[in-house]
Amino acid sequence: MESEKTYLESQHATGPWGFNLGSCPHYQGQVYQESGKTLAITYNDETGSNTRLIAAAPDLLAACSELVTILEEEGGRIFKSNSPSIRLARAAIAKAKDGA
Repeated sequence: MESEKTYLESQHATGPWGFNLGSCPHYQGQVYQESGKTLAITYNDETGSNTRLIAAAPDLLAACSELVTILEEEGGRIFKSNSPSIRLARAAIAKAKDGA
């Protein structure tokens, strides 16, 4: 099972990701890697908020992971390791890495 988890963790494309926003009639957005490879296409995203959120995913994951690590290394002086904020951050990281 551990090898499967490692496999899943390595499946997302590395960042940074960029994006382009489309216009009428479908408000189609595109999220892409630096190489130009398309990662996602959004539809009916008039404000572009979903496209931008998807494009920010690698940065958000890295920042969240780093913050949890720093807070845990502080020995709970800032937040207790079981605080709601840390639990939410861990859940988001797990969802991004292995779909939990």
